Amino acid sequence: MEIVLIRHTRPAVDDGVCYGRSDVDVCADFDAHVRDVRARLGDVADAAMFSSPLLRCRKLAEVLGIPRYDERLQELDFGDWELLPWSRIDRTEIDRWRADVVAFTPPGGESYGMLHRRAVAFLEEICAEGLERVLVVTHGGVIRALLARVLDIALEQSLAYRPGFGSLTRIALRDGRFELQSLDC
Repeated sequence: MEIVLIRHTRPAVDDGVCYGRSDVDVCADFDAHVRDVRARLGDVADAAMFSSPLLRCRKLAEVLGIPRYDERLQELDFGDWELLPWSRIDRTEIDRWRADVVAFTPPGGESYGMLHRRAVAFLEEICAEGLERVLVVTHGGVIRALLARVLDIALEQSLAYRPGFGSLTRIALRDGRFELQSLDC
């Protein structure tokens, strides 16, 4: 089984704004980013496709094929922090979050550990389907969480990987074991 994790293209949101689960649109140069992603993907006609239902993923997925939407592929829910400039979020709260990103839950949101559990549940489910090739259009946090599972590393270590907008992360499942094939940044 081959799995390609595709991060959405650049969203239409100002730099410095917390926008995890918020349903923001894509930026104006979306078509150019799509051409680049398509060129790097190659032929995807035979691939099953899954996508986060958030607009910035949905638009890319629908251009690439006919996706099945899965709520578990959504980005981290930052709760009360959503759509606030990071500079306006209480510094003490941000420090508490940075001290324990895996377990800390922003007010009204979810922890990275919670995101990891739902992302891994999705991965296990699609692996059980016996698909040959799968495209997953999702978010940076989900990709990092899935890499923790694929590489069998601690969640804290997965935070070092920063998938770029429109990046492709290729993994394979062979004889019950995951292999990382390539990473884009």
